[in-house]
Amino acid sequence: MNGPDHYREAERYLGHAREARSDRDYESAAHFRGMAHIHATLALAAASVNTLGPAGDGGQWLDAFGSEAPN
Repeated sequence: MNGPDHYREAERYLGHAREARSDRDYESAAHFRGMAHIHATLALAAASVNTLGPAGDGGQWLDAFGSEAPN
């Protein structure tokens, strides 16, 4: 799994957390938030490494963000 994949996973887990919270399933929401945090941290680490030189992710970061990088 590369940085953009971790970013997408974090977004996916946040979606699950929102759904669980709206269903008042706070235990599952906390679990999903924790998983999102882990994947977001790994995405950040991968992005930091990418600043040191090419890591083979190419345009996958833009794909993970949609069409453009977030502000």
